[in-house]
Amino acid sequence: SMEVEEKYTYDKKTLVKKIFNTSEQNHPGVNRFNNMKPILIGGKINLIEKHYSPFSSYEITPRQSRQLFFELNWLKIVGFHTRNIPHRAHEYLLKKALPVTIHSDPRTNLFSIAFLEK
Repeated sequence: SMEVEEKYTYDKKTLVKKIFNTSEQNHPGVNRFNNMKPILIGGKINLIEKHYSPFSSYEITPRQSRQLFFELNWLKIVGFHTRNIPHRAHEYLLKKALPVTIHSDPRTNLFSIAFLEK
């Protein structure tokens, strides 16, 4: 659940162009975004029930992630999320995109599932 603290309007056309780099309605993200309500909300999110996963021993919370990054002195982090099991093609895409995305900043670290393997 969310404790609504803010409600605000937004410029869909500007935001769509910045997020998707296109305003073409046939783009699925643009189409979905344009069908959203005209008000966005923000606030504290409360976890009602944690989802069980057979891989729970590999999961860490956002707070644990931030603590780990602090301990490792990582100043910038690039992350990747997929609903499917990551595979070599995901790793390849990340490694290729990383220098372009962060302009080869040597302080950036790639936080990947391989780091969490026990």
